[in-house]
Formats: sequence, structure tokens, C-alpha cells
Amino acid sequence: MGRLARRIADRRPRHRADPELELYVLDGERLVFAKRMHPMALWEPVTTAVLVLFAGGWLFSRLPASAAKAHLPDILFWAMLIAVVRGLWHWYEWAFRDRLVVTNKRIMLIHGFWDRDVPMMSLAKVTDLIYRRSIPARVFGYGMFVLESAGQDQALRTLGELAAVTRMGQAQVHGSVQAAPVGNRLPRL
Repeated sequence: MGRLARRIADRRPRHRADPELELYVLDGERLVFAKRMHPMALWEPVTTAVLVLFAGGWLFSRLPASAAKAHLPDILFWAMLIAVVRGLWHWYEWAFRDRLVVTNKRIMLIHGFWDRDVPMMSLAKVTDLIYRRSIPARVFGYGMFVLESAGQDQALRTLGELAAVTRMGQAQVHGSVQAAPVGNRLPRL
């Protein structure tokens, strides 16, 4: 690629689908992929909300009339409302905020709305990359990446509830890990 072509490529927006990624991808980095977590990441908050709604509805039907004086219906209502709002909040973060971002130099997990956490790891530090899938993960189509690095504990060790990685996705991540110490050059897929 010539100098003129590189200059033109640098001026184009890199992340049309999610302009917020511009905040985290540095100059000289190339985005390999950015994905959200598998819907199974919502299993606990959604299950909790549904169970609280069923238990609250069952308790509402069993409350005696004298329970209104003790404010038990109010407490049940607020508990049910909090559980539903918590489930909706987790869904919102999953759908619009949480992302796994892999560039040719780093892996980042963007998480949170009020308090934005972005643990990241340089691909040059990654020595082993393991993709684990339990039996439920195989049934529902998700898995977990385990990143191993030389020496110390890292902030980004496990990436859970990732959508099933296809062979192309594995090749992209593997190519990025293999090419990271060399520089910006990545093998063509």
C-alpha cells in the first residue's frame, strides 16, 4: 500500500457501527473485531427478576387483608420493581454498552455505564489462549476465553459468556496473538 493510500485510509472513520470505540482504539491500531457478550450473560439477572415476580405474585395472592397495615404489599411491590429494574439495567448494559474489543495490539473488555471499566491486556503479553466450552455452553452456543500471560496476574484473565467463536474468529484472534510481537503486520485471512 502506497503512502497516498495509507493517508486516505487513515482519514476514513474506522468504526462506523460504534463510534464510541474511537475512544479506546489508539492510533496505529487496527480493529480485529468488537462483539457483545452472549445472551447467556443475562441468565442470572433475568432469572432473578422472573423468580422474584413469581414469588411476589404468589405472596400477593396469599396475603391476608390485615397485612396491608404492616405495609407488606408495599414492600413486595418495591422488591418486585427493583428486581425488574435490575434485570432491565443488565439487559441495557449488555445490549448497548458491554463489548469485547480485539485490536492487533490489545484485548479490551468495555463494561459499565456510570463507572466505565476497561480492563485491557497487550497481546504481546499473552502466552496462551484457551477457549473453553462446558456442556451447557455447547448447548447454548457460548464459551470462555482464558488468557495466560508470563509471570503476573492480569486484570483481564477470563472472558466469559462469549458467543461461540467460529473458525474465522479463532483465526483472527490467533493471527492477532501471533502477530502482536512483530508489529502492525497481520496475516491475511
